[in-house]
Amino acid sequence: MKKIYALFLVVLFFNKATSQGLHVQDKFPIHSITGYQPANNLKLVAFIPSLYLDCEYASMLSTSFHYYFVQGLAFPSGQKPKIDIILVVNDKDKWTDNDLTNQSKIFKLENRNILDSMKVIYDETGYIYTSVGLPVFRPFSKQQVQQTSSPLKISSDSLSFNLSMSPEQPSDSLLNKSSVLFLLDADNKILFKDTAYRAQGEHLKPLENYMKQFLSLTSRDTNHQEYTMLKIGDKAPDFILKDPNNIFPTKKLLDDKEKWKIITFYPAAFSGTLPSALSHGGMLARIASCSAQIQSFDKIILGSTEIRYAISSSTMPLLKYWGSTLQTYNTVYLNDEDYEIAKQYNAYNKNGYNNRLTYIIAPNGIIKYIDLNYTNEDEQQLPEKMRELTKSKK
Repeated sequence: MKKIYALFLVVLFFNKATSQGLHVQDKFPIHSITGYQPANNLKLVAFIPSLYLDCEYASMLSTSFHYYFVQGLAFPSGQKPKIDIILVVNDKDKWTDNDLTNQSKIFKLENRNILDSMKVIYDETGYIYTSVGLPVFRPFSKQQVQQTSSPLKISSDSLSFNLSMSPEQPSDSLLNKSSVLFLLDADNKILFKDTAYRAQGEHLKPLENYMKQFLSLTSRDTNHQEYTMLKIGDKAPDFILKDPNNIFPTKKLLDDKEKWKIITFYPAAFSGTLPSALSHGGMLARIASCSAQIQSFDKIILGSTEIRYAISSSTMPLLKYWGSTLQTYNTVYLNDEDYEIAKQYNAYNKNGYNNRLTYIIAPNGIIKYIDLNYTNEDEQQLPEKMRELTKSKK
């Protein structure tokens, strides 16, 4: 028995060590995800802390996956990817929990996860996590610790490990813990890996871009033309206003000679935190995300002589859902599919998304203000800057 015990520990150690060191091109141990039967060749596996409000980005993660990959709205019409999306959740299934506590009520009323067509596996004990070499997010309950007091439990019909492990962190710090994503091919080879995923546009766009490249739906950006850095006093580059509601079918930015223009570039639609989650705990002020950026941009009290534009590389259907989801009323969403506008305005990041830049442009088309890194705190400065500029009437 001691020899068997030692052998099992060696197997476990090897599995854990190799899994923790999994890299792109390695084979992912898909058999470790119990309860999953492949339906498509392409697979996106996300290990996340929770689908509840204690994970601030959970609803945006599921919502973005739904619109981008399940509905395929991020892809050319008729070219929706055939992909399995598997969420391995280190928490219990509170969706079907009949517990009538206040916490459970809030979960059922306020959470906005969209889980249609996704395989959700609740791994409350962390067994799947540890079997693929990933640290668990949550500490075990007292009952679970008692059940796992022996380091190894062997069942008669299959080999199973119940481990008493030190948790990565207490459950109250889940808000800031990142998910781990793997994109797999038909042979479960790892094509793409992200160990710091929190539904950020800076991470969502590279995933989307790589998926398109793998499916031969687009080519990697090869335009390395260097644009001159814009500065205050320059004439703003002009472009056609491509909006999802087709309000300005042929109009250009500088056609309007009466209004000031405020434009902000951001990484991606459906990234950050959904408004419902933002209402709990004052998260908006501390999350650097696309949703926080645009909502703060939209709510700034300005005059009636300006128009606001939010620009990203997206699709028209995605932008329609994105604007209605954020419930913004003062901002016009513009699509810059090929990043040509972002490049002219020095906002394009060669990793495949927009940096967060904001410009104020006078009615005569002259750039009056540039913010090279627009953050939530900048909303306090923008109204005063607009008052100064409009007062000068230049």
